[in-house]
Amino acid sequence: MRDGSDYGSDYGSDHGSDHASGHGNGHGVDTGTYRLFPMMWGTFLLDGGAMFGVIPKTMWNKLIPADADNRIAMTMRSLLLVGGGRKVVIECGGGRKLSEKLQQIYHLDFSGETVPATFARAGITPEEVTDVFLTHLHFDHASEATRRLPSGEIVPAFPRARYYVQKRHYEHALAPTERDRASFFPDDFVPLREAGLLELVDGPVKDIIPGVDLLAGSGHTPHQQAVLVKGKTSYLFTGDN
Repeated sequence: MRDGSDYGSDYGSDHGSDHASGHGNGHGVDTGTYRLFPMMWGTFLLDGGAMFGVIPKTMWNKLIPADADNRIAMTMRSLLLVGGGRKVVIECGGGRKLSEKLQQIYHLDFSGETVPATFARAGITPEEVTDVFLTHLHFDHASEATRRLPSGEIVPAFPRARYYVQKRHYEHALAPTERDRASFFPDDFVPLREAGLLELVDGPVKDIIPGVDLLAGSGHTPHQQAVLVKGKTSYLFTGDN
């Protein structure tokens, strides 16, 4: 699953239902620990064959039709958790810092973004976010963790938050393989460490914050993590695993 700038005045593929897109329930989903608000950062296009691998196109194309260039729409999804004095963001996909050429290549489309409206509905601002969990550091999961100021400086998008990433994955992102080098952009994550906001996690952790566990494992990129939100109803956010 694909989960799925300037946070100033403007802040505040599959296309899911209203519930999955973060619409419909203005109070969020009550987990017993947090109010959970699904969000979407936008969509982009990737080659369908690369996404489905050995599965024949005649099978997956019925569910997710490809365009004339064999590309399928991918949604960059995210979650906002509010409760217990914490405001938590899980995943920060996007790509606004990418060059115009790359934005065109990936056909990035932010017209359906629900993040600003979701923050407004939850009654919070980016400055109030306390914790950010990134399953991994590919741009479609981490790009909006930082933002570019008018001066050109790259700074954390949530300046008072702690950002949680697996330590071995961060090391991989700094020296990636040829296979996934194109998906990593240091501007998405190096400024977090320079600002002293990055928490490098070594493996699975129970209750890293109240009601949230981290599960560790490798998927399409090494040393990813999934986020388990526990409560009367539990939710597992797996990123691309």
